[in-house]
Amino acid sequence: MASFDPNELGTKERHSLLLGAIAPRPIALVSTVDEFGHNNLSPFSFFNIFSSNPPVVIFSAARRVRDNTTKDTLHNAMQQKEVVINVVNYAITQQVKLKFGRIFVGCRRVCEERFDANSVRSSCA
Repeated sequence: MASFDPNELGTKERHSLLLGAIAPRPIALVSTVDEFGHNNLSPFSFFNIFSSNPPVVIFSAARRVRDNTTKDTLHNAMQQKEVVINVVNYAITQQVKLKFGRIFVGCRRVCEERFDANSVRSSCA
């Protein structure tokens, strides 16, 4: 069995090991609203259920590995004290992976999202 000392690994290496340790990981689409009323929808794979009594569902708004920044979701949640955690079901998993790989390259906020078994569309602002 392999063992690792986290203190001897860089952030990217630790991230990769943790991602590979638990699979498949569920995906959540976490929606928030900023102080100006703009909607935000962001995917999180660090997401799970912690308890059914009381009901506790969590997601981790950890810093991005690539540049150590935080997502708008964290800022919005801290300001508004409210989030909606949407569970991605199997029927739209591939669409979500493809969609968020493309739209968040140059667009940080989603104004309108519609998901169904046949299509995923968005408008960005």
